[in-house]
Amino acid sequence: MSTGFARPSVGTARTALLELRDRNRILFTVALAQFGLAAVFTVLMALDGRTLLGRNVWTKPWKFATSIAIFTATVGWILPSLSLADRVEQRVTYVIAAAMTIEITLIATQAARGVASHFNTSTPLDTTIFTIMGATITVNTLVVGYVLWRILRDPPALAPAYLWGLRLGMFVFFVASFEGWLTVARDGHAVGAPADSAGRTLLNWSLTGGDLRIAHFIGLHSHQVLPLTGYVATR
Repeated sequence: MSTGFARPSVGTARTALLELRDRNRILFTVALAQFGLAAVFTVLMALDGRTLLGRNVWTKPWKFATSIAIFTATVGWILPSLSLADRVEQRVTYVIAAAMTIEITLIATQAARGVASHFNTSTPLDTTIFTIMGATITVNTLVVGYVLWRILRDPPALAPAYLWGLRLGMFVFFVASFEGWLTVARDGHAVGAPADSAGRTLLNWSLTGGDLRIAHFIGLHSHQVLPLTGYVATR
């Protein structure tokens, strides 16, 4: 059975990029744009000394741009392997591309304003932005859940280990995404520590208490790790 991976595409980074472009041009473009934004935010971190909760204001946009780039590239790679109807694959592509573009735009806008993007309801504008961000992430998560339901109902002809990696990766991603609502309900991610307490470089996970973002991060990126593990197992 097919693994959904083309053997030549693992040879070089250039070949892999061309393969991703051929598989899904829209998500390829979004991923490329997000990597470009991550580079811009890196420069801005060096040039703009403003801080928020003790961290450079452009740190969060950098983290999200990098994460979104990996996520959209992953989805763009695997979608053609799932034997979905063309219209379904197209709609999933459009929704994810739009949701991720809206998300990074709003996060970057808040960084440029020097205010928090998450849990910020200090003004009507900030509340509206935070609400829109929550809605786009929810829609994005539901779309991934829908794809998972489709491949559970009608499994594509993939190697069993790879298929299970896809199923488990999407399931854990789906559950971990909704952990974000737990942080909203708690009005923050910190557990037993102030929100602005010392954190690890870039990731900013708390060094003095619990942090819901750790499980959230691991869950979201299982979407890459588990399918890749299944693919390796098939070899």
